[in-house]
Amino acid sequence: ERTAEARDVGGSNPPLPIMKFVARVLEDLRRATNRRNEITGYLFYVRGLVMGYFITGEGSPGKVVDSEKRLRELENFYEKIKKEWGEDLLAIPFHTHSKGTIKIYGEYYATHPSEGDLETMIENQWKETCIFTPKYIINLKRTGERFRKVLLPYKGYKITKPHRTYQIHGKAYCVLPMKR
Repeated sequence: ERTAEARDVGGSNPPLPIMKFVARVLEDLRRATNRRNEITGYLFYVRGLVMGYFITGEGSPGKVVDSEKRLRELENFYEKIKKEWGEDLLAIPFHTHSKGTIKIYGEYYATHPSEGDLETMIENQWKETCIFTPKYIINLKRTGERFRKVLLPYKGYKITKPHRTYQIHGKAYCVLPMKR
């Protein structure tokens, strides 16, 4: 029986581009890994930098699903920020492996996706996802049924240019460019 697995990047594999994150995004999502329950949502990615997020659901350790109501709210939020960022804006799915998940299922999940995570990527035809754990961000990329993972440290980039933000307390946050 075939099982899905994610291979660590290295050796003869060509390097994957490394995601960069706005510091506030990382602070919020890392804080979320300290909970018992997991969260899921989407990251907003523009020209190599994760500028924001939207939380679409919460669940128990090892099981998290999107809320239909939150998915509808996401569409409105995404359309607003897409007007600001333009066609370069991408939405990348994410979820957490919280401290509660790791306590119940083991330390392995602090640095690895579950088989269910990989199956979800195939079922939803996602090319990329991120899993936030208390120790790392697991960045997964998929080609067909092959997966590659990169463990990213929690290193955020401070925005020094003038900017605005758009947020919904406890649900969403995004950095926006200054009006032209």
